[in-house]
Formats: sequence, C-alpha cells, structure tokens
Amino acid sequence: MEETLWYMQRDILEIIFSNLNGVSLSRAQQVCAVWNEVLRDMYERTSVWQKCCEKEIPNEVLEEITSNLYPGWSHCGTETNWHCVYKAWRRWMRKRKTPCTVRSVFSSEERLEWVTSVKASGSCIVTGHKDGSIKFWSRFSGFLGGVFHHARAVTDLGLMIYNPKGNLFIQNTKWDVRHNLLISTSKDRSIKIINLETGFTSWSLTCHLMQTCMVRSYKEMFAVLSLDDIVSLWKICSLEFDKEPPLLIATVAFQQLPVCAISIWRYKFSGLSVDARRFWRDKICPGDLAVLDEDFVHFEGVTECQMLEAHAWRDNIYTWITSGHTIYVAVDNKAVQYNTMQDLRSYPVTILLYGNILFLGMESGDVILYFFKDPEDLLNLDLKNHHRRFSFQHSPVSALDIVEYDTCTAIVVGTLKNVYCVNLVY
Repeated sequence: MEETLWYMQRDILEIIFSNLNGVSLSRAQQVCAVWNEVLRDMYERTSVWQKCCEKEIPNEVLEEITSNLYPGWSHCGTETNWHCVYKAWRRWMRKRKTPCTVRSVFSSEERLEWVTSVKASGSCIVTGHKDGSIKFWSRFSGFLGGVFHHARAVTDLGLMIYNPKGNLFIQNTKWDVRHNLLISTSKDRSIKIINLETGFTSWSLTCHLMQTCMVRSYKEMFAVLSLDDIVSLWKICSLEFDKEPPLLIATVAFQQLPVCAISIWRYKFSGLSVDARRFWRDKICPGDLAVLDEDFVHFEGVTECQMLEAHAWRDNIYTWITSGHTIYVAVDNKAVQYNTMQDLRSYPVTILLYGNILFLGMESGDVILYFFKDPEDLLNLDLKNHHRRFSFQHSPVSALDIVEYDTCTAIVVGTLKNVYCVNLVY
C-alpha cells in the first residue's frame, strides 16, 4: 500500500514539475532528496528541459546558443544536452553580476603583430594578425604552434562544421577544437581553408580580384565579400576536404548597391549597403542553391555616412560604426543612432551581437554588454545603463568572440597585442 502511494505521489510530482519553468525546476531539485530523485529520473526519461528551452528562449537565440554549444546541431540531433543549453542562456539573463575570471591567453614575453580577428572553438583560440599570420592558442596553456600565413593582413576568420553523418563534435587531439574548418580572408585577395582535423591548409582560393574582407558561414555554406563588392557563395560537398575543394555556387556583383557587410542565416543571404541607407535580402534554396527573391529595403532616418566597420546579424539586424564614431543599430527597416562618446566617454571599435546581448568593444579597452529581450529593444538602448562592463589595460578592443561550455561561457577579447578570456560561470 505504501509503495502504491509512493508511485502515485511520483506521478503527481511529475505532472507538477512538467509545468514549471526552467528556473523553478532548478530550485525544486534543491528542496529535498525525494524531489531531486524524481527530477533526475524525469531528465533521463522526458524532454522537460527541451520544452523549457523552446518555450522560454526566443527561437533565433535558441538556435544561436545551441549551435555554439553543439556545432553542426540540428533539430533531429539526439545528443543535445538541453539542460546545458538552458544554463548557457541563463548565464546571460541573470541581472546580478555573474562570477567571472579573466586571464591573458598570451604570455607577457610574446611580441605579436596587431590582432585583427579572433575565433574560439573548444579550448582553442585562433588569432589573425596584421602581418598575415594565423596562430593557435590554448585558453589554458598558451601558444599551441602551427602558424599559417597570408601574404598580407588577415581581415576575418570563420569556423565551420559540416558532417552529413550527424556527429556533433570534432574533438581534435592537436587543437582541441569543435569544428572541421577554419576559413580566413586577407588583404592578399585569397581565401585560405585550414582543415582543423589535420592541422594543414587544405585550399587557397583566389577567385576575387580585390582584397577579401569578410567571411560568414551557415551549415555547409560560406560566403566571402571583397572590396570590389563581389560576393562569392561556396558549398562544402565532401568530408574529404583535402581531395575535393569547396564548390563555388554563385558569384554576385553589386555595382549599383555597394556592399560593406554580409550574413547567412537559415539559408537567407543578406547585406548592408555602403551608404548605410539600404539593405537587401536573398533566399537561398539549399537544394539547388539558386538565389531567389531579391528584396531591397530602405532604412528610415539614416543619413549618408562613411562606415569604419559594419555587420549584418541573422537576417534582420544590422550594426555599423561611422567615421564620426557613432553607432547605428538597425532592425528590419528602422534604424537609430547612438553617440557613445557622449554617454560612455569612449569611441566604439568593434561590435558583436550574440543571443540577447549586444557587445561594444571600445577604444578605451572596455567591453560593454547590453541585454535586450526583443530585437526591437535595440532601438531604445540606454547606453549609460549597461548590463556588464569589463576593462582590459586601456588597449583598444579589436575583436570579440563567444564560446559556450557545459559549465561556463567564455568571452574572447582581442586587443592590439593580447587576447583575454573572460569566463562566466552559472
């Protein structure tokens, strides 16, 4: 009889727990040993954490965070730890200051050229430099070796994973990375593709006539922008990268609409015009990869300006820094201008958007975080009321990246001659 009552109580508890949000579930697990046992059993048998993620996290943010934790992730994947996904999201959502540690990746003896870009994968950090070099670092032990070179400065770095067998991790013993490929662009016009599984350069592509300045990737595709407003679209067709080069599927020229930033998101290809008053969207069919439905949209309330740095995020958010050191943030066809010198006493150098957080890398060496619930909130930011602020020895912040782990999140910060890891724990 007592055993029957116990199982009835378990059933009732499971019904109650299945209707709680993620924060309440975490607190319930700490109430007593019985609740902890019931919840642990639920986690193994049910999709309670997946339901919490899909219910509470905005769809685009969920895909971005999950893809960061599990490169190559898809909805049909079975190895996703949804509790880790939820905790990663909550690390950014917490209003009070999350505990953190800051450490320098480079040793003080290193003499390095200007860091132009950084990317993080697993415990490996990749840096691109003004002298054309690409270097690999461990966030725990420093320089790993394996220096690659462009003839001129590295302008951008991108990471890809493409595995039709559906494996979520590529755990490499040499680099300890989660991705298959590193793609780099440079002022020497070339596109280098480094196979991270072997540690060798697989291909050096030279289809552009002017310097390549930006690379963006999504699933098995990547796009490269050059200064002559040419965009090349590529597809990885085989896991045997060293034997079969990427397939060039399209070359798009924008003579009437010069382009300064591009994005690929969910097979939507978008970009921002140089005059900062228009953007365009194309839909890309992943089957035959035809470019369809070209759509030009004008921003409201934007005057012509010279841009120092511009980015397209997802398929409807755009940011750019002007020569007057102001920031424009645009969502769909609306844009707003922010004067950081007036509110933050410093000029912006670089911008990163990730999940529900907008990051500003400043000339003063500060990285400033702003939380937003909906993309439209980016049009009404109070610059003085920031979510978090980190300072890095008064050296301008030249590059930013994010990498998620099961137990912490790392913000990778590139300054002129150093790279730092800020580890946020839950």
